[in-house]
Amino acid sequence: MFRTERGEYNWLYILISFNFFVFFLYGVLGSTGPVDDVLVYGIFNTIAVEHGYLWLLTTANFLHFEVWHIFFNMVALYQIGTFVQEFYSTKKLFITYIVTGVVSSIGTLIFASVSNENITSLGASGAVFGILGLLVGGTLKNNRYGASLPFSMQSFVPTLFLAVIIAFMPGINWVAHLFGFLSGVFLGFILENNLTSITLEKDRKLEKYLFAFTMFIFVISYFLLIANLLTGFADKL
Repeated sequence: MFRTERGEYNWLYILISFNFFVFFLYGVLGSTGPVDDVLVYGIFNTIAVEHGYLWLLTTANFLHFEVWHIFFNMVALYQIGTFVQEFYSTKKLFITYIVTGVVSSIGTLIFASVSNENITSLGASGAVFGILGLLVGGTLKNNRYGASLPFSMQSFVPTLFLAVIIAFMPGINWVAHLFGFLSGVFLGFILENNLTSITLEKDRKLEKYLFAFTMFIFVISYFLLIANLLTGFADKL
């Protein structure tokens, strides 16, 4: 299940499984309030990030508190992610999830600073929008920046229309969706797909270094979350 036909780790299934693991952990341990949500589970909170809790930029993208929230996000991640893995390596899916998820959190932080708000945010939707953006970026190449995906932008209109409606529903962090999507489009321009007959050395190196970097971000974020929970080294909230 966790291996692709090429024998690689299937990062789509691993990402979905980890999201459910965090969700069930929350269901078992529970929470006593907002401080627990930050310290134990890693929910994004503007004030907490400004106090040095930078790992929240990553951990919030794996956190869901409601059944409907994780259900819709994981269904979307599975459907879009399965489609993406037809054209990109599974490592590039992981890279896109982490990069666009973190960028969506940074975008939220910038918006909160400009609007002078304390924003709390969680969920994988910023990264899901990023993965959708990867497909759009790969299509927009038009073979000028490498092989483009075999779609027209018209084919994305219904999906993008629905995405816009969802993004701007009350209580939804539309800033995270926007920043996640735009960063995904950017990745679509720089990451090569599997449609070319020859994989360029520069693309192999780019994938290798980006995967190592995003894996480091993922691991160090949860290491710092757990270390702070045990030792309280960060500034007190």
